[in-house]
Amino acid sequence: MTDQEILTGLRQNDRKIMEYLYKTLAPPIFKHVLSNNGTKDDAKDVFQETFIKVLKNIQEDRYTDNNKFEAYFIQIARYTWTDHFRTNKTHFVGDDDFLLERADESDEDALMQLILHDNRLETLSTVWQSWEDTDCHQRLSAFHFEGQSTQKIADTEGIAQNTLLKRLYDCRKKLFRLVSKNLKTSSQS
Repeated sequence: MTDQEILTGLRQNDRKIMEYLYKTLAPPIFKHVLSNNGTKDDAKDVFQETFIKVLKNIQEDRYTDNNKFEAYFIQIARYTWTDHFRTNKTHFVGDDDFLLERADESDEDALMQLILHDNRLETLSTVWQSWEDTDCHQRLSAFHFEGQSTQKIADTEGIAQNTLLKRLYDCRKKLFRLVSKNLKTSSQS
């Protein structure tokens, strides 16, 4: 199904399009939530919340990323799940070896686990304070600590919101690599 067919169907509240999206996009979203300490109910909530956000963006003509709808939807779901942690201040429990193993795999979601894990806050703080990438530092601070919307940050930077989402993703990856490297070094000492 093409993006145009999906967008037209969503604007017209076409049930077949909604069912198609659920069948197509729910599995990767459920997998993401479940693999990051969520439950099936959490996954259902994330899918529903994402669907509402995306539908609202489409109806308000704020969706402009043609030919990448499914990637857009999944990215919104990932951010929705991340926001759940930030809002609820969820702490992960689990052994450090598992977290470090995931860090070795360069899994971006492991960063959230490492950050939220009480024993790792000091490492994050050290890396954060010495991080020399001021653009990423400002971007991540605005979004994660100041709670600014991606649209507001994009407007401030004079870029499209989708471009900002990609840059935020890249910045998180950079930060993750630095935290992971620091954790590896300290665990080998």
